[in-house]
Parts: sequence; C-alpha cells; structure tokens
Amino acid sequence: MKKIVLFVLSLVCLTACADEPKVSSLDALPSTAKNLLLQCIDSQDILQVLVEGYALDKEYKIVLKDGSEWEFDHKGHLESVEAPTGVPDAAIPAAILTYVKTHYPKLTIVEYSIDHHEQEVELSSGIELVFDSKGNFLRLDDIPVHAL
Repeated sequence: MKKIVLFVLSLVCLTACADEPKVSSLDALPSTAKNLLLQCIDSQDILQVLVEGYALDKEYKIVLKDGSEWEFDHKGHLESVEAPTGVPDAAIPAAILTYVKTHYPKLTIVEYSIDHHEQEVELSSGIELVFDSKGNFLRLDDIPVHAL
C-alpha cells in the first residue's frame, strides 16, 4: 500500500512540474517557428519565450512588447497569434488574407488560430470568420452587435 501511495504522489508531482512553463530563448524554438517569427517581427520586440511540456507535448509561447502572443506546437507549426495592432500578413495564409482584404478592406486581423480542421480569424471589429484547412471561407462565427 505504501508503494502505491508513493507512486501516486510522485506521479502527481511529475505532472505538476510538467505544467510549469519555463522561460527560454529564441534559440530554443524549432527552426520553423523561429523563421516565421523573424520574418514577421524584429527579434528586439520579443519580451519572453516560454516552453511548456516535454518532448512531443511541448508548446512554445512567445510574448512581444506590444502584448502580442504567438503559440507554436512541438514541431514549430503556428497554432495561434493574438496581436492588438494586427497580425502580420506573412503569418496568415494567402487565401485567407485575400478573402479578408476583399470583403473587409478597412479591418485588420487581430487574431489568427489554426487546428487540424479549421482556421479562424478575428477582425478588429470583433467579427470572427471560419475557414477550412485549405483557406476556403466556411462561415461567420461571431458577429458583435456593434459591428452590424
């Protein structure tokens, strides 16, 4: 019984430690993430690089001086960007960027996220647009009252 309790306690401790983000540097990022970041921003704008998890469960979060946050998976693929002044065009797939500039020319993309099946952008007005994995428009997800 003692061994079981000790095993459970050590497992809980290991799990708790794994959730603690660790401050790191730009060099810790996979090359895919680093290349995209340096294409979009000045490295002097990076306030903090955080690494969470281990091995295949690693995630990277980059915080910029302007409050922007970039998140990447363990391979360095972009998962999301929140940028109050606008997400850089280079971070947005061309099809989505073209759609937004055509249909909402006066608005900027302030948030972009991607998962296996969909991509989503939030515009400066609060409107949220959903696209498929290839960048084809699917639907409006959220339309704030003030945007009508």
